[in-house]
Amino acid sequence: RQTHVDTIPLVLRTVVRAARHPQTHEPVLLVSLTNHTARAQLEAVLGQLAEGQLAMTVQMFPLHILAAMAGAAGPLLGAGTGKGPGPGPLQHLARSHQDVT
Repeated sequence: RQTHVDTIPLVLRTVVRAARHPQTHEPVLLVSLTNHTARAQLEAVLGQLAEGQLAMTVQMFPLHILAAMAGAAGPLLGAGTGKGPGPGPLQHLARSHQDVT
């Protein structure tokens, strides 16, 4: 079975540098190739995991709850400093807000 990760082509990093020939001291170009295919495959797997976690989170929590939590992250970090309402609004969000029916 072929997955998205298996379809990643060969990924090569190419670096071209100016150098001097060690014996003749003439200018030359030094070309090096590094295989980054494994890194690209790992990044693809991590991307799939992140998408799966996001999809799971969206299924678990209604969008208005996520939006309220994202908006309250700043006040939560500043709780007790006099900036923002602190964690109070989040504690009662599931029971009392405009989208509860």
